[in-house]
Amino acid sequence: MLNLLVRDQPEVGAQLVELGAELRRAQEQLSGAALRELAAQRQRLVAALVRSARRLAAEAGHPVSAATAFELEQTLHAALADPDVAAEVGSGRLARPASRTGFEAQAPAPAPAPAKPAAPVRRLRAVRDDEVAEDPAVVRERRKRELERDRLREELEAAEQARAEQDEALAEAEERLAEAERRRAAAEETAEDLRTRLAEAEDAERAAAREERDAQRIRDGTARRRDAATRKATDMAARLADLGD
Repeated sequence: MLNLLVRDQPEVGAQLVELGAELRRAQEQLSGAALRELAAQRQRLVAALVRSARRLAAEAGHPVSAATAFELEQTLHAALADPDVAAEVGSGRLARPASRTGFEAQAPAPAPAPAKPAAPVRRLRAVRDDEVAEDPAVVRERRKRELERDRLREELEAAEQARAEQDEALAEAEERLAEAERRRAAAEETAEDLRTRLAEAEDAERAAAREERDAQRIRDGTARRRDAATRKATDMAARLADLGD
């Protein structure tokens, strides 16, 4: 992202080197008020550079997160403190972010009066003449909101992932339920068929029992009549024998 900015605005590297040198001289020469003024310029320059880099990245289709913007800000502060880092930034071939080091807007300890008057603080231009420097408090508040948006986006992504997983689990559960319902319906159909066949078999059993009883009565009656006829025939034969020839 910073390399993209430097390619778009080649003067960025020179501005970082220039303001860094001014700040280092201020540590030795300037009063507390002058040092604070240069430190404020540093903050305005860094904020303007971050805004420009984020705008360029967004135009290129690569929106920048708050965490990446913070890394960029730290790298710019490191470039202001270290001429080697500033040169690497100005080359447009920065390999990795650098850590913030160096200057703080603190008044220097009292020192003997300089032998010659210190040079007046020169105001440096921050990237674009048409950009308005922002209040650091506004920058901090915006960064806070950006971090909160990033956090909420992450939570939303996690919630959507969890919802997708639950949607998949619900679809699987519904499929299992549908299969169980199909099996239950098939079992009920089989049971109903078996109940029908059992009822028919029981009806057939009762009919056969009735036929058996009827046949038993007929046979018993026939057997009695045969026995009676046998006794009668035997009796008639005996009486005939008694009468002789």
